[in-house]
Amino acid sequence: MKLRVLILVSMENLVEWWTTESSTENEEFLIPNLHLLEVLDCPRLKFLPYPPRSMIWALSNSETVLPERGFGKLSSSVRPSKVILKHCSFTEDKWDRLQYFPSLEIFHLDSVSGFRTLSEVILCFTSLTGLHLWSLKDLETLPTWLGHLGSLQVFDIRDCCNVTSLPESMKNLAALKKLKLKKCNGLEMLPEWLGQLSSLEEILIDDCPKLTSLPESMKDLIALTDLTLLGCNGLEMLPEWLGQLTCLEELIIGL
Repeated sequence: MKLRVLILVSMENLVEWWTTESSTENEEFLIPNLHLLEVLDCPRLKFLPYPPRSMIWALSNSETVLPERGFGKLSSSVRPSKVILKHCSFTEDKWDRLQYFPSLEIFHLDSVSGFRTLSEVILCFTSLTGLHLWSLKDLETLPTWLGHLGSLQVFDIRDCCNVTSLPESMKNLAALKKLKLKKCNGLEMLPEWLGQLSSLEEILIDDCPKLTSLPESMKDLIALTDLTLLGCNGLEMLPEWLGQLTCLEELIIGL
């Protein structure tokens, strides 16, 4: 089958979808080369015996689709590279299902509840380059092991009101190029170690009203080309060292 895209929307009564022709575990996948699997509002759906491999997974209120026992021995050259999870509740058993995505490069959580910190299963994503955390109302702390994500290039957190700080271990993210902080109402200060992120090229700080100053160490960000400060009403003055950012090409400041 040449099917590359599979999208299922609002099929609340759909419970099972068999991915092999004869409903046995030893048969070949019916859809072995899927590029996009998008499932929206199918809260009861399970793929049997295993879900199809897909390069991109986009699930909204459909977390039951995630593999409980991996992808089995069914052959497929496709390796998942991006997972987007929206509008669902994530218990420990749901986190465990993500261990079957070791090739993941981009992980995006949006409006996901049920946890106060991130699960260590994310450490299985050894090639992770982008981590996006949006509207996680229950999230309170960022784990120290974030600093072990050696391939991470983009860290994007927004509308996580209970997060008050970034863990010091993040100073070890030598590959980090983009840092985006938006609607982090609990964030009162940026850490002094920020200047140690020598690969950082872009910083976006938007709608962080409690932020009152920028750490002086930022003057050491020799690769920084883009700095955006929006809606940071607590900032009363800009530091003199901004002029030392010799690679800065774009500076945006506004309410």
